[in-house]
Amino acid sequence: MSKRKQKADVSIVIPIFGMFGYLDKCIKSIPEACGDVAYELILFDNNSPDRDEAEKYYKSIEGMENLIIARSNENIGFPMACNKGASRGKAPLVFFLNSDVTLLSNSVKSMVDKFQDPEIGVVGMKLLFSEDSVGENKPPGTVQHVGLALDIKGMFQHVFVGWSKDNPRVNKVCEVSAVTGAAMMVRKKFWLRNSGFFEGYGLGTYEDADLCYAATAAGYKVIVDVEAVGYHFTNATASHYRIPYPLKENRQTFLQRWGKTLVYDEWKVL
Repeated sequence: MSKRKQKADVSIVIPIFGMFGYLDKCIKSIPEACGDVAYELILFDNNSPDRDEAEKYYKSIEGMENLIIARSNENIGFPMACNKGASRGKAPLVFFLNSDVTLLSNSVKSMVDKFQDPEIGVVGMKLLFSEDSVGENKPPGTVQHVGLALDIKGMFQHVFVGWSKDNPRVNKVCEVSAVTGAAMMVRKKFWLRNSGFFEGYGLGTYEDADLCYAATAAGYKVIVDVEAVGYHFTNATASHYRIPYPLKENRQTFLQRWGKTLVYDEWKVL
């Protein structure tokens, strides 16, 4: 299903596995987040458990302009779903967005503007814990993500997690090792050259860091735009459906691919 009427500046790709209440909040936040940026919205349904609910929702939004809805008959995992969704887009930028993220005003526009610098290949955003984030130790309204950095043990850490969103140190973050795939914008030409996310990560995890390291290896910068803000209902889908993401296996895959390039850099951000 598709309805395309104008040339887009950015393709917004949202992989979906149920949880249509969160998705609806996400989609409704997009117009104000984009401002005057032209966008196309690509929804990739990863075989949502309740097909009747899925079809009812998609029917309710089928009149939207620049909307593409694609479907899989099986859950092919986050990396492959993102790749298949992005392959349908025509814009020079691709914004991978989780359905459990709600964007604030002009956040997408701010990210798009950062790509005026030709050295930038990937842009992440400042994500805050929402009132409905799933799990403990997630103070509402505080920082969930302003970039990923490697600690001295070679493990990725979310820097400044739980800090005030207005803390001056939080808002100085710029170039980082990696950003989360929950809200990641990339240059389409780089994405194509890299063949998208590495699909060897299966259901998902580490594909975002992998793509960021590939961007750095290609000579691009990876940055966080702290002026672009969203609320993240973290782990909403994974917790609800008890999805067993292969964290240990994917970390080993990541180390095999990038282990020789890893450098302790958390201290640079903190």
